[in-house]
Amino acid sequence: MVAILFALFFSWNSFGVPQAADCGAKKLPRFEEHETADIYNGRAHPPVLATALDRKYKTTIRNAATVGTNFSGHFAIASWGCGTGCQEFVIVDLKTGTVYDPSFVGVVFHYGPKSFNPTPGWQCYPDLLTFRRDSSLLVVEGCLLRGEQCGRTYLLMEPGRLRQVAYDPDQIQDRAASKSR
Repeated sequence: MVAILFALFFSWNSFGVPQAADCGAKKLPRFEEHETADIYNGRAHPPVLATALDRKYKTTIRNAATVGTNFSGHFAIASWGCGTGCQEFVIVDLKTGTVYDPSFVGVVFHYGPKSFNPTPGWQCYPDLLTFRRDSSLLVVEGCLLRGEQCGRTYLLMEPGRLRQVAYDPDQIQDRAASKSR
């Protein structure tokens, strides 16, 4: 039994963080290029729940604000699942309480439309959302819901919004760019 569990763990671990040969080949934004100098350590302003989405997930949003800064110096990303391989999120400004909803509904795990292969070799990041406390860069790895954009989307937090600064489309098994999930 232990041998079987070890084999399962080893085989699962080998697929845990897919590495593609071309993940570093293109000139794409890096977290270090967008570092934020000041990290806010003050008391979080209560989130201002202005939209229906904010009010629906008020507990998750408030909890994320309570935990503190996890993105771009003075923001907290609050995220929740929306189904298998799906994630929605908002960004809370801990200084003002303003809640920013992204311009897309959420993000889903990306894969070719005809066959599900969870590790085709083009993913670069292990999570749908990758971000750092000391950087204004947010990398979305997957398909933007209602955006028909699959791959890696690079966004920068700017005053009042997320701005897309780069996009690296999926390469599905025939090496063609994936246009949708």
